[in-house]
Amino acid sequence: MKFHMIVSKLTGPRLTRMFKAPFHTSLVQREENSSSLDEQLILVEHYNAVTLIGLNRPSKRNALNAELIDALRKELKVFESNQSSTVAVLYGTGGNFCAGLDLETVSSNQLSIPLVDEFCTKPVVASLNGYAVGEGFDLAMACDVRIMDDHSILGSFNRRFGVPMSIPAIRRLAASVGFSLALELILSGRPIKAEEALQKNLVHQLVACGSSKGNALTYAQSLTKFPQEALRADRAALYHSLSLSEDIQQAVNSERISALQEAQKELQSHCKRFKEGTGKHGTFKNLTVQTGFPDWMKS
Repeated sequence: MKFHMIVSKLTGPRLTRMFKAPFHTSLVQREENSSSLDEQLILVEHYNAVTLIGLNRPSKRNALNAELIDALRKELKVFESNQSSTVAVLYGTGGNFCAGLDLETVSSNQLSIPLVDEFCTKPVVASLNGYAVGEGFDLAMACDVRIMDDHSILGSFNRRFGVPMSIPAIRRLAASVGFSLALELILSGRPIKAEEALQKNLVHQLVACGSSKGNALTYAQSLTKFPQEALRADRAALYHSLSLSEDIQQAVNSERISALQEAQKELQSHCKRFKEGTGKHGTFKNLTVQTGFPDWMKS
């Protein structure tokens, strides 16, 4: 089982890229890099047996473009192959986890890319702050444990602009919260505040605003003390239980391809509207609705 997301990882023991956190400096080593912090799409740090992986497009709320997606996938592969690292923490810089796909740069052939189409062989803990929406919500749900700031927002905001969710994302959401609630969240794309996220089992712990990264690291550290082979075997068995039979999977894929072809026809027009300002800052106002609806249904 592999975990395909978006980061570029380093080899070698305990090298770290540009780590800003209140941890003892003797335990954290930094990799020298000629590029500035702002130019790095992914920040990587190592704290004992934990790897911290940061999405670093703060000016775009860490929205995912092709370069960031590719970098994250590469970084996670390096994490998996690093024998000295057993748990990862995934977080976002600049006050947000991830605002989904960058609709200002997305093309139709990137529609509904499964960011995490298989499961990582090692545990990943998500540190959620600010917005974790659209594909950022998918990214969060692909992690094993989610620790969330109490002012953060989750949601399938991709619903607003006709970007379908990937099959793995839908499967993970249904397994986490049940079919009925998953369906409602997918259909409405509505914002999910922190208290509801905890009540509905979308996250595992709420913490004070600004402290999710430190708490995620503490949790990740607690997993490193266990025998890892047994931990990974039990974890893999649980994830494999989510797999569909081959016949069902083929039928779902066939139906999915047909639906995606129709959605792709509309994607560019929706992206153009986003560039013009519709739907920015998480708003659901002025989205396209059928004529004849009362005003209260148009916002």
